Amino acid sequence: MITINDIQQFTQDNPGFLKAKCLEVRVAERGELTRANVPDRTFAHLPSQDELCGEMHRKWLQKHAKVNPQLFSVIENVGYSSLPERNNCTAQEFSSLISFDLCRGLSFRLSQKSTLSAPLMPKRPVASLMAAETPGKLKVPIVTVKGATFELELEPSEKLEFLQIKIAQALQMTPGRVSVICDDKVWTEPEIQLKDFWKEGCTLTALETPAWGVARLETLKAKFLKHGKLEKEADGCRKHDAELPDGLALPSILIELMKMGVKWTFKDLFHLEIFVLTDEANLSVFGDEECREDWREEHGDDTCANTWWLCIGNSSEYDYYYVNAKEDSPDFGQVRHIVNNCDEESIYTQAPFDNFLDAVERYVDAQERLQTDSDEEGTNFSEYNREPIGRKPPKRHKL
Repeated sequence: MITINDIQQFTQDNPGFLKAKCLEVRVAERGELTRANVPDRTFAHLPSQDELCGEMHRKWLQKHAKVNPQLFSVIENVGYSSLPERNNCTAQEFSSLISFDLCRGLSFRLSQKSTLSAPLMPKRPVASLMAAETPGKLKVPIVTVKGATFELELEPSEKLEFLQIKIAQALQMTPGRVSVICDDKVWTEPEIQLKDFWKEGCTLTALETPAWGVARLETLKAKFLKHGKLEKEADGCRKHDAELPDGLALPSILIELMKMGVKWTFKDLFHLEIFVLTDEANLSVFGDEECREDWREEHGDDTCANTWWLCIGNSSEYDYYYVNAKEDSPDFGQVRHIVNNCDEESIYTQAPFDNFLDAVERYVDAQERLQTDSDEEGTNFSEYNREPIGRKPPKRHKL
C-alpha cells in the first residue's frame, strides 16, 4: 500500500512530475483518512452510510423532525463539511444554530448522487449569538450613609470580597472595613453571588465600620472587667514591648490592648481569652515540634504553624486564633482559627485586625443580652466572624 510518506518522497525526487499535472493533489476527506490503512473486507458487510443512525436515534430524529422539517432536511441530507458552500454560512455559524444534542448520533455526509438541495441558512454573526447567551453586566446603584451615590457595572457572579474592594476604591475606604447592606439585610456570606443577593430596583448601602481606637478599647475593657478579668502579667503571654523576630510586628491596636492587660478573660476559658503567646507556649498548642511540622505539611506553606503567625487567643481548650504578623504581607492582621484536636484551619477574619475586634465586640454584646439566670451559653465565639451587627445569635443549649 502506498503511504503519504511514499508520495511526499516521490514528489521531492521528481519535481517535474507535479508541473506536468500528471497527479492531482487534494486534501483527503475525513472518511477517506479513516479508511486509508483499513482493508476493504472490513467494510464489506457494513450498512450503507445513509443508515448509520441506530434505530433509537432514527426514531428520535423522525419524532423531532416535525418541529422544523426544513432544518432537519439539512441535517439528514447535507454533509457537514459541505455546509459552508451549500448554505452560504460558515461551519462555526451553523454549529451555533444547531445544538449539540440535536446533532448527537447523526452522520453528516453529502451524497454526490443526492438531488436534494439544502435551503439557504440565514447568516447570523456568531458574536451576536454568544452575546445573547451570556448575561450582561448589572448596573447597581450604591449609596453611603453620608448621602453619596454612584453606580457600578458588576458581573452577576460578583462575590462579596471583590465588591468590597471596588466600593473601597471608589470611596477611598479600607477594603476590609466595608459592609454591604440591601433592604436591611447584611451581605455576610462570601460565596453568595450578586445576582442572588441584589434584585433590580434595589439599592446597595455601603457602610464603613468605624476604626478601633483607645476610647473604643476602654469600652470593651469595661465589659471584660464586668464579666471576667484583665491580667497585667501571665505565664506564657508576651508583653506589649516584647521583641519579635525581624520582619514581624503586631497590629498597633493589638499593642494598645496589651498595654491594658497581657491577658483578657471573658467569663472563663470556654468563652474567650485574648493574649499573645510566647514561642514556648505556642508550641504546646500543636503538641511538640514534630506535631507542628506535621501540621505545616498538611496545611501548606502559609499556615499557623509558621513563625509569622502568633497565637492571640482561644475560645475553648481546642479553639485557637492566630494573627499574621508579617509586616510586608498583604494579609498582615488577618486572623485564622484552628481546632487542634481536629486538624482544622480556616480564615476567621480578613485583614485589618480591627475585624477581629469587631467579632469580639459582637460576641461580648450577645453574651450580655443573655438572661443572667439562664443556663444557656449562646453561640461559641468561633461563629461570630460573620455575624451581622445588631443581630442576636442563636442560642445553644448546655449538654
